[in-house]
Amino acid sequence: KSHIGRLLVTGPAGSDLYLDGFGAGRLPLEGIPMNEGEHVVRVEKSGMKTWSTTVNITGGKTTEVRALFEVDKSVSDTP
Repeated sequence: KSHIGRLLVTGPAGSDLYLDGFGAGRLPLEGIPMNEGEHVVRVEKSGMKTWSTTVNITGGKTTEVRALFEVDKSVSDTP
C-alpha cells in the first residue's frame, strides 16, 4: 500500500503556495506528492486575505482543494 498521495491545489494563477509552513511554489501546480496524513495548506496573493485549510492525504489518491480568496479590505489602493 502506498503511503504517498497527491495534492492538487487550484486557485488564482500566481498565488504563493505553502505546505506545512514551507514555500512550495506558485499556482497552478500539478499534483504534488505528499505523505499520508494531515497537512496545512496556505495560499497567499497580494491584496487578498490569506487562505488556509487542513487536508488529510490518503495514500494512492489525489486530494483536491480550491483556494477561495476574499479581498483584504485593510489593504487599499488609494493613498
